[in-house]
Amino acid sequence: MTQLNIFIVSRFFYPDYAASSQMLTDIAHDFVRHDWNVTVLASRKLSTDPTRRLPRQEHLDGITIRRVWTTRFGRHRLPGRMIDYLSFYFSVFLALRRVVSKGAVVIADSDPPLLSVVVDRACRRPNAIVLHHVADLYPDLAGALGVLAPGGVLARFMTRWRNAAFRRGQATVVPGSEMKKRIVQSGVDPAIIHVIPYWADGQVIRPLEREANPLRSEWDVGDRFVVGYSGNMGRAHEFETLLGAAGALRDRDDIVFLLVGGGARLPALVHQVAERGLENIRFKPYQTRESLWATLTLPDVHLISLRPALEGMVMPSKYYGIAAAGRPTIFIGDPEGEIAGLIRKADSGVVIPIGEGNTLASILVDLARDHERRRGLGANARKDFEARFDKPVSLAIWRDLLTRLVNDCTPQRPA
Repeated sequence: MTQLNIFIVSRFFYPDYAASSQMLTDIAHDFVRHDWNVTVLASRKLSTDPTRRLPRQEHLDGITIRRVWTTRFGRHRLPGRMIDYLSFYFSVFLALRRVVSKGAVVIADSDPPLLSVVVDRACRRPNAIVLHHVADLYPDLAGALGVLAPGGVLARFMTRWRNAAFRRGQATVVPGSEMKKRIVQSGVDPAIIHVIPYWADGQVIRPLEREANPLRSEWDVGDRFVVGYSGNMGRAHEFETLLGAAGALRDRDDIVFLLVGGGARLPALVHQVAERGLENIRFKPYQTRESLWATLTLPDVHLISLRPALEGMVMPSKYYGIAAAGRPTIFIGDPEGEIAGLIRKADSGVVIPIGEGNTLASILVDLARDHERRRGLGANARKDFEARFDKPVSLAIWRDLLTRLVNDCTPQRPA
């Protein structure tokens, strides 16, 4: 196979903490290690710090990163966010027209929404090979969150544009089978949709005995039973069940809830915790990726939540790091959902419906006193992780897919 020229297009990339940007960073590093040329087109912003301006161009271990101009209104108001999206679309379209040549592979992320449509349009003339990487399924997700009217005129048009881009592309990669099913139901050929699970680095994140974790003393949790939540606290997640359990356990000095991360729901969550006087809940900001080994092995058990209405639109990436750390997961959401199915199949945790705060409290009390059960669930999680979700496993699937696309698929794309 000839030398591959790969372009990755995403609003956020290294050093951003967003899950999708971290996955794309792993992919880019792996491609470079296999002697493929990789160029990233991204914005100059960070999702966690909109005031910081990243350099226009830099080289990262063989990866060329070109950051395009965008407006900087931020996420707080919808009109400003839309202008930021449009400016990124415009800049990326022009950049792709300048740098992409026939036979190049272009990987389009799903942030911002409908970036796939822009990439599809930009790459028609050079007949590039286009692969769509879908982390969040828009406009379905926008409808479920109330940003768009579900089934409305705009939502229907956006779905039509998205599906047309998917059909013209050589492949679409999704993180779970429920998302694939949803796209197929909207009229896209299942043969071009590929499920590649999220992953974590099992060499970096490994099971660690609780007393060996330096954060226990640094964060002053001592020998308490730590219930963790790590990552984005966004509108896709549900926290009333967690708050209910914390309220039921407010008199237990030996159990503490530790929420590490940020997101749209964080300010309201901090306010609710203060209003209810829940001193057993603590917050920490996003930690560096290099410290994940410590932040993920600190909790004795982790929580993941997802609103049931969003199944098939979002796939929480938290589970994979938790499994790598050898810790049990308690999933709060649809008992028939995809993460719930992974947990049941691996026997790596517990699944409860949303709103069962007292049930969650009871489960936590049981796990706090049953060390052997925790150890067994965590060992099952790590075993499942090593077999299916370790970074080399998923990255090998990515490389195989791109190799097949270049070798077997014609670059000619329908007009």
